Amino acid sequence: MPISPGSSWGEPIGSVSDVERFNDSYKLAQHVLENGPGLYSAGSSPDLLAAIGGTTSLPTQYVWDLGVVTLDSGVRFGFTSWVSLGRPYRRGSQVVLNIPFYSGDRLSLRSHPNNGSLEAFEFDLGLRHRRQFVDRLKSGAHLPHPSVRSKRFRAENIDLSAPQEVIVDGVSVGKAKSVSFEVIQDAFTYVAGTNF
Repeated sequence: MPISPGSSWGEPIGSVSDVERFNDSYKLAQHVLENGPGLYSAGSSPDLLAAIGGTTSLPTQYVWDLGVVTLDSGVRFGFTSWVSLGRPYRRGSQVVLNIPFYSGDRLSLRSHPNNGSLEAFEFDLGLRHRRQFVDRLKSGAHLPHPSVRSKRFRAENIDLSAPQEVIVDGVSVGKAKSVSFEVIQDAFTYVAGTNF
C-alpha cells in the first residue's frame, strides 16, 4: 500500500538472517523483477541511502515500489531508483524517477520509493540553461523551469524522436526509440543499517 503524505516510513527489523544482499541496486532490481518480494539489501548504494535519509545504525526495513521499463525490443528491466533516456539534462533527454534522487542530485521534490507512482522529467535545455539548471540543483532552486516538464504516472509509454541510450540504475542496457514504464507497488522490502 502506498505511503500517505506525512506518514513515517521504515521500521526496525529484529532479525537480518533472511536478508538477501546485493552489490548494487541494479542487480537487486533485476532479482526482484524475476523472483518477487523478499527482504533485500543493496550494500551502500548512494541513491537508495539518500532516499531513506542516510544510513541508520539499527537495521531498518522499508517497503519499496519497483519501477519497470520495457524497451521497444520487448526486454524488461526493473529499477529501484532511476532510468535515463539520452544524455541527462540535454535537449530531448528524459529521466524517470522512483526516488527523489538522480545520480546523487535531488531532482524531484515529490518522488518517493513507496508512493505507487513514478515521475518523469523531460528536458529541453540549451547549453547556457543546462549549466544554470545544474548549478541550481545544488540549492534545490532548479524547479520550476520553463524548459523542464515533469509528470507523475503509474504507467506510461514514451516515444523518443531518435533512439536514445537507456541507463537503468547506472547500467547501460542498450538503445531504444520507445519505452514503456510501469510501477509494481510494494514490490520488496529494502533493509539498511550499519550494524548488520
